Amino acid sequence: MKITASYKKVGKWYAGWIDEIPGVNTQGRTLVSCKKNLREALKLVIETNKMLTEKNFGKQAKQTSSVPRHNEINKFTAENILKDIGIWDRLNKQ
Repeated sequence: MKITASYKKVGKWYAGWIDEIPGVNTQGRTLVSCKKNLREALKLVIETNKMLTEKNFGKQAKQTSSVPRHNEINKFTAENILKDIGIWDRLNKQ
């Protein structure tokens, strides 16, 4: 899965967002800082979604159908996103 990071210069600032994931957006004074901030925003959204899923469904939620649960899809998607933007290995070393 590929994700699309979009950037736009707005005045003296840059705005950045992930097209496929609502709520992952940021800004920065430079394009480099905007990209760094966007990686952090993505990480925070993924961590928050994981925490909320575990709080609402437990870490060992039982699957009742053959369709993947929402949190399983999110885990797979999040893992691939983090690999695509190059921070998966860094996160797993912690």
